[in-house]
Amino acid sequence: MYESGLMIGHFEPLHLGQMRSILAAAGQAKTLHIIIMAHPAPHPDFDITLQDKARWLQMACADLPFIQIHTTHEIELPLHDSFVDVTIDIPASNAKLQRLTTALDLPADTALFVAENHPLAQSDVYERLSIPVVTTPLQPEFDSYAIARNPVAHWSAIHPQARGDYTKTVAIVGGESSGKTTLVHKLANYYGASFALEMGRLYVGTDLGGSEVGLQYNDYGPIALQHAQAIRDAAANATASVTIVDTDFVTTQAFVKNMKVAAILLWRLVSMSFA
Repeated sequence: MYESGLMIGHFEPLHLGQMRSILAAAGQAKTLHIIIMAHPAPHPDFDITLQDKARWLQMACADLPFIQIHTTHEIELPLHDSFVDVTIDIPASNAKLQRLTTALDLPADTALFVAENHPLAQSDVYERLSIPVVTTPLQPEFDSYAIARNPVAHWSAIHPQARGDYTKTVAIVGGESSGKTTLVHKLANYYGASFALEMGRLYVGTDLGGSEVGLQYNDYGPIALQHAQAIRDAAANATASVTIVDTDFVTTQAFVKNMKVAAILLWRLVSMSFA
């Protein structure tokens, strides 16, 4: 058992194989420090920040106090498509490790954890590093390179905490009673997707007694806020690479405005009949 351990990576996206390696390392160190670095060539289809990745790991390890999460922009890992392409610069690697251990004030008994097939695990390499190298078991069913290149194709491998940033929301829009909700349920069943229902309709049932008679423009604020939260919840609990949304803010706003105009016209007609 080491006093502390280090794991370093891009974690983009965080996947189940990485988490299994993290748990294996955590079983061999009293405190495991995970260093997350910015990806030098992020996937063009997903806008993932260093803070997003920190949040994934923080949430995944929230009940594991012996795992501590850190981020850095100062130290970069070389970009490669497989370990075969990696060339280890021993002086540069020792300098990076020294900066990390100093910045984190780590004890002398600190180990660097890497996968069994990592170039740093080669005897002619780790014997020249400034800290000991300890390997974690391979996770052959999780290909980190393939997952990074095409996260959607490897959806089931992505950690649940990261899926919300890799699902695409698709809004179904159209006129009132045009079949939007039916289509939402069909698509959700077809893709096995999470979905957010039309909040205006739900709001009428929960706050207006089931009738649109009392609907007014002032209701648009709470409807929009609740709708935004419903979309956020659906994406955060995404079960597929697409998340379906029943209507959007613009359509809801137009609906509420139309209801207000209709109410004004009705009031004018009633007023004229009593004039």
